Parts: sequence; C-alpha cells; structure tokens
Amino acid sequence: MAVHALNGLWGTLSLGFFACGQYSAAGSNPAGIPDTVNTASPLYNVPLTGLFYGGGWKVVEAQCIGILCIHGATFLVALLVFWVLNMFGRLRISTEGELEGLDLHEHGSPLIPSMSSRLWRRPVAPARISSVIGPQWR
Repeated sequence: MAVHALNGLWGTLSLGFFACGQYSAAGSNPAGIPDTVNTASPLYNVPLTGLFYGGGWKVVEAQCIGILCIHGATFLVALLVFWVLNMFGRLRISTEGELEGLDLHEHGSPLIPSMSSRLWRRPVAPARISSVIGPQWR
C-alpha cells in the first residue's frame, strides 16, 4: 500500500510542479473556468503550466484537492470493506493457522522447504554418533 499511495501522491502532485503546457485538457484555462463552447475566446483550450514553468499555484492547488478527494474516498471504501469483513469473521485467520504458519495453513507448503525442516523439527543426529550424544537425539 505504501508504494502505491506514496507514488500515486507524488505522480499527481508532480504534475502541479512540472506541467510544461505542451499537453492541455479540453476546456482548461488558467482561470479555472472551462470554456469548451466559445472557440474564439482567448481562454479556449489554453494549456496549463505548473509552478516551475510559470503557472503559479493554481495547478498545484487543483492537484492537492484531487489527492485529498481520491485518498479520502479510498480510505473510506477500504474502511467499509474491512469493517464488513470483520463482521463476518473473515478478516483474521484462525489461531491454528497463525500457530502453523500462513504458508503451510493456506497453501499447504512452506515458503522455503529446506528451512522449514531446520526451524520446526528437532535435529536428528547421525546414527554412528547417536549413542555418544545421548537419548535426547534419538
């Protein structure tokens, strides 16, 4: 989530800083009032520029409003989805699944097969030295 949220935030905000005016949306103009009808108007389809290209704070402000709207709506929808999942008991895994480990419980195999035997099983001593080590290794 952090990668998508932060990169999306930066990508949206950077347009307010670096918009060079080469591409323009239909009806966009520096006054913020779309004029898609009157093609003779001096404000018809004027390309918007970002802060670093002399456009001022207008595009940065619009991008910040967009960020707040999108992130707020996403947060509220996610909150609702997790609340419903929690109501039906589907948000958490069972206690047995937590103790066993999610890889084994959900997928039926460990993440790294060679490591699972070393981490969860008692070590087995070789047969030729087991009598020297003691009965705890048998």
